This record gives sequence, structure tokens and C-alpha cells, in this order.
Amino acid sequence: MRMPPYYPETPNVPPINWKRWGQGILIIISIFLLITNIFWTKDTPNKTTLFWFTGFILPALIYLLIFSIYYLIYQIRTYHKNIHLESIEKDESMWWEYQSTYLPIIDTIIIGCLGNNQIDWQMLIRNRIVPPPPEINGEKQIIRCPILIGHQKNKDEMLAKLLFNEFRFKHMNSNLNIKNIYWLGTESTLAIFLNLLNELYSNTPIDGNIIHSIDDLDNIIDSHYEHYGDNEQLIIAGTNLFDKAEQVIKSESGFLWLIGSTGNYAIHRCETIDAHHEDIHQLTTHLKRYANLETAPNLTISMDSDSAIAFASTDWNCIDNVLFPYYGGVTRSSPFLAISQSTIHCIQNNVDSCGWTSNIIANRHLAGVISRHEQR
Repeated sequence: MRMPPYYPETPNVPPINWKRWGQGILIIISIFLLITNIFWTKDTPNKTTLFWFTGFILPALIYLLIFSIYYLIYQIRTYHKNIHLESIEKDESMWWEYQSTYLPIIDTIIIGCLGNNQIDWQMLIRNRIVPPPPEINGEKQIIRCPILIGHQKNKDEMLAKLLFNEFRFKHMNSNLNIKNIYWLGTESTLAIFLNLLNELYSNTPIDGNIIHSIDDLDNIIDSHYEHYGDNEQLIIAGTNLFDKAEQVIKSESGFLWLIGSTGNYAIHRCETIDAHHEDIHQLTTHLKRYANLETAPNLTISMDSDSAIAFASTDWNCIDNVLFPYYGGVTRSSPFLAISQSTIHCIQNNVDSCGWTSNIIANRHLAGVISRHEQR
């Protein structure tokens, strides 16, 4: 879990004890008057200017000089403390502002065990459509996509084409200016998708990049703010057919995000946590601050039971929204599918925010949040 920058402890500057300083000047003057009276010659009258200067004015001046030096040091220490606090506040504000940057998402597409009918995926959380049972394949079980046929490579390429077809169907008449594609998958499927997209938008060259995990999302967010204008879009898409999975059950799924400034929802940076050594409540607090949420998201989904159990003690309880039967075991694409499902649910059902969780390995988990972009 990322934390704000650490700074040395702010120097302590105790306040001026005016009462003690007032008592001090009275004590000093009393001592000087006593000493002056003792050593004052008996033949010399004591009601003179010299007597009162020596016994009263001189000690007061010396005391005021000492106090002035102390007060100067106090002001210098206070100034340095205030500068230190302002620097910390400024740096922390910049850190939170950077961590709160996001990807505005216009639309998302999911293809998987429920097929390519986007209404089914949009209403998945509400309708709880019964998923198809896993198909046994050797030692593993696979949740099949009913519209994919052939061997694994053929299915992977077909899934890339299906994602493009769904995108074209939904945005054929949209005036899009797509600049880049970030693809989670193989080079061959990226090439297929990129060629199809270049044919559709032949006027502008589109760059393609392979991404390897959800860790690349931070770089995409940074790049979006640095290089993309208000009238430019990018696509983040991919498939999970060649994901390496330790779990027995896999799925055949693909996703696509259309990113652009006109999107009404925001994909925020996600966080990783070790549940044995870090505070999950602190993580959810961070994520809520990223999304400018005062309370927990309206809904939280989980890609697996392990992460759902880990977050059960927080206000991100998602025990009842575990999507393992639809997306199978955890793979590198699971966070992307979780974001896709969260976004498609929010867009269709007009939900302000949706959190998501996904296990990585053992007690390490990922979590993130989707929020309404209009609120920020």
C-alpha cells in the first residue's frame, strides 16, 4: 500500500510562559533592590536616581535584554516550524492530488461466459444470471464462452475480433479520435485488433502497446494526463485465454474500455495490501480519498472469496458479490475484469460508485474503486 511521504517529526516550540517571565522580573528586581540596599552606604541617601537606577531600572533593562534574545530565538524557531509544516502540507497535498488522478471512462465491453450480450453483463449484479458450469479439461476446469470455437489460439484471436465488433457496433457513429491501444494479451491478438481499428479509423495512425499487469495502470493514468487532449481517446482491452493460473478453474473472457474526457465515470488507482502486515481499514480510507468519497462505495464486488473475506470487516463488505462463478480463478486479468464489471454496472444502473477487490496470492490483495466523474 502506498503511503504519503514520511517527514521527520516537527520540531517542538513550547509557548512563552508569560506568567513565569513576569514572576522572574519581580524576583530579579527584588534581589537587586536587596543587594543595592545592603551595599548602599549609610551616609548616602537612598531616595536618589542612582539608587533606583541600580536597584530597579538596571535589572529591568538586563532582564528585558535577555527576554528580547529569548523572544528572537522563539520567533525564529516558530518561523522554521511553520515553514516545515507548510512544506509537509504542500507535499502531502501534491501527493494526494497525484494519487487521486484517474482515467475517465466512456464505455466498457465484456465478453465471457454469458456471451457478448452487454445487457446480461450490465444487469449481472442485479439479476444474478446463472453461469454455465465449468467444463473439465484435464486437470483444470474452464468456464467457456459460448460464442468461441476452435483451439485456444483461434479462440483468442476470435475474442479480439468480437471485442472489436462490439466496439464498432456501439460507436460506429461516434466521432472518435483514438490515439492509442493498450492491450493485455499476446502480440498476435493486439495486431489483429489494431489492424481492424486502423481500417475503421484510417485517417489517424493508432499506436499499440502491450501491458502485462494491473501495475501498468498507473503509467497509463500518468500518460493520459501528460499526452492526451480533451478530444482524444484511448482504448484499454485484452483477453485472458493465455493467462497463467494456479487455480483449477479458468474462464474465457475479454474486456474493452473506451477512455476519454467525456466519460462520466472515473477509474482510480488501485492499491495492493498484505492483509497480515497492513491495515485494510487504512487502505479503504485511502481509496475513498482517491475517489473523493465520504462513505464506502454504493456497492463492492469481489473476484474471489479470499479477498472478499479479507475485506469483510470493513465497510467494503462484498461477501454477497463474489464473481468467481463468472470469471473463474484469479489471474493477471482479474483486476481488469473487476474494473470492467464495476464500470458497466455503474453506467447501466446509474450508481455513483462501486468498489472492487481481487486476490493476488496468499494474503496479498488488490482493491480499487470506480466513481462518478461528474462529482469531482
